[in-house]
Amino acid sequence: MSELPSTPGAPVPYAGGGLTPQDQSNLDLLGIFYFIFAAIYALLGFIPGIYIILGLLFGAAGLAGAHDAGDAGVAAGFGGLMVCGGLFLMGLSWFMAYLYFLAGKGLRTRRRLMLCYIMAVLVCFFIPLGTILGVFTFVTLSKPGVKAAFV
Repeated sequence: MSELPSTPGAPVPYAGGGLTPQDQSNLDLLGIFYFIFAAIYALLGFIPGIYIILGLLFGAAGLAGAHDAGDAGVAAGFGGLMVCGGLFLMGLSWFMAYLYFLAGKGLRTRRRLMLCYIMAVLVCFFIPLGTILGVFTFVTLSKPGVKAAFV
């Protein structure tokens, strides 16, 4: 058996699909950070619940205290608008949390490369920690061995 010549400081090839142990560790760590961002987004999804509660209160108080049908309609419409807006923001936030979760899972299982790229772009908007996470995701995913490991 002949051994491969190696130069000091050169990365050692790994037999596990072209990924070095450092690349595997980086992908797993990035996946964990995306899970953390998903949890943060899911928790932030509860904040629009304030709009839902206030919309219900405005609608109920407006209907109860209205002297004519026009006032009741305005109060119900404003309350309904607040409820719909809160539900939309809550759903959007939880949908983004799900996408971040899928990106983290994809990084750990080496699947969904395009989703990982898209979510890396979106996470860059959360300055400064999200930008750091997005840049490190791009650096890690740009390595040829890492790209080849994704299915």
